[in-house]
Amino acid sequence: RLLVRGQTRWVTIESIPRHRKGGGTVWEGAVIDITDRKRIEEQTRRILNNLPIAVASVTLEAQARMLFINESFTRLFGYDLQDVPTVADWAVRAYPVEAYRRETFRIWDAALAKAVESRGKVESMELRVTCKNGEVKNVLFSAIVLEEQLLVSLLDITELRKAEAEARSAEELLQRVAFELTENIPVGTYTMVQPAGGGLAFFSFMSDRFLELTGLEREAAKSDPMNAFACVHPEDHAEWVRKNAYVFEHRLPFHEECRLVVKSETRWIVAESRPRELPDGTVVWEGVLTDITERKEVERRERKREEAHRLELRQKLKTALTASAIAHEIDQPLSRVIHTADLVRMHAGDVIGPGSKLSKFIDALSVDARHTAVIISKMKALLRNVKTQHERIDLAECLRDATLYNTPRARARNVKIVLEEPEGEFPLQGDAVQVNIALNNILENAAQAMAAQAGPGAREIRVQLLRHPAEIEIRIGDTGPGIDEPDIPGLLLRSTKAEGLGLGLFIVQATMENHSGRLEIARSELGGAEFRMVFPKGNGK
Repeated sequence: RLLVRGQTRWVTIESIPRHRKGGGTVWEGAVIDITDRKRIEEQTRRILNNLPIAVASVTLEAQARMLFINESFTRLFGYDLQDVPTVADWAVRAYPVEAYRRETFRIWDAALAKAVESRGKVESMELRVTCKNGEVKNVLFSAIVLEEQLLVSLLDITELRKAEAEARSAEELLQRVAFELTENIPVGTYTMVQPAGGGLAFFSFMSDRFLELTGLEREAAKSDPMNAFACVHPEDHAEWVRKNAYVFEHRLPFHEECRLVVKSETRWIVAESRPRELPDGTVVWEGVLTDITERKEVERRERKREEAHRLELRQKLKTALTASAIAHEIDQPLSRVIHTADLVRMHAGDVIGPGSKLSKFIDALSVDARHTAVIISKMKALLRNVKTQHERIDLAECLRDATLYNTPRARARNVKIVLEEPEGEFPLQGDAVQVNIALNNILENAAQAMAAQAGPGAREIRVQLLRHPAEIEIRIGDTGPGIDEPDIPGLLLRSTKAEGLGLGLFIVQATMENHSGRLEIARSELGGAEFRMVFPKGNGK
């Protein structure tokens, strides 16, 4: 029992262990609210306890236990649960003569086994029972199998007519209690029966809640089982019919979801049932139908929120990386301004007198430039801490997207991009947006470098995706002018293009740092530059 906001609720907790490959065990479970069921059970117990006939509930295990005996039972025989806690205790007390006890249980066990197999009733039988005070009574035993227990009614038939009437009342009451339980639970219940020879199953029972959920008419559904599929959403209809036919053909449990259209309203339901074969070969599916529309709507809203959040993060990331690149662009000319101011002061000191207007101007220029440099430095440090999304991505898909995006732009510069198509997936935990921005930066810079080349030489960018034991490598080489080895260490801090300030490879370097990878720059086999983005495999596989 749980105490929730001052209210007591009953729950059932179930879990199943699952062993991980790398060691350890995970229990996956569910907490189910059974307060209503407990309330119904308590009401049923009160009803049974006040019945004018003796009632007992026993387990179906080998060493059967007495779960419940009502007050009429104690009044009739004098025994309570302390006297007969098990069926074995009852047997010794109620049937003290060994031969009679053995014969009684031989007949009873055979009838019980048959009832358990068919989830039916134990045929009524008359037995002589010895009471606690030694009195022997003729008693009519009736029983019904309910889940994992047996509900037994014991009727004193000394006055035969009265006993017969009370027996009928008891049976009717048991049926009425079962019916009320079925009709008052918040799910629709149904029973489908498949004849022994196979074929399409038909409805033998449908609760009012079942009809309410489906919008079906009871007689129409009973007369033709296919009428029950009329409420299924047109997009789900064919698959729903196929799944049902497969289950009936192979006599399997059923647990599926689909959409229903009832009074022009679309609702989600889940149907669950299990087959039970009767002695004559007939198969019975007893199931429940649950409305899960609200749960589906919550899941849809949650997915929508997650997608909106993901798009927002990606947009922020693009903005941050752009701002970071701009900061990098400003940083380089600003450094040259500071350096030039220092050189002017150093070499023109004899021309520019201390305190002159020109000297003050140079000093002010140097101070402002250094102040701006500090701001840019702080901005770059802040932008380097942009949060990276860590989710399962496919580097092969990222490479295809980047190649597709840059091909028309490269073609306009008379540059050809050749992608060596990767085989299979290249899974990785990372951020696809960052990776794509980095790839676009490399491809764009390579195309620009080759477009600036003079002469008729080939202009080609080759893109490869390589799989190593512990790493995944993206290799981008070109036929451009290449990079001299002495220049490689400082390449990330300056531009190689003569006509502009340049972004360098700041974005690519930041992306690799965010993915615990590294960037390598070398001479390509094609004669130009080669950039290698090397990612650790991590737990992406």
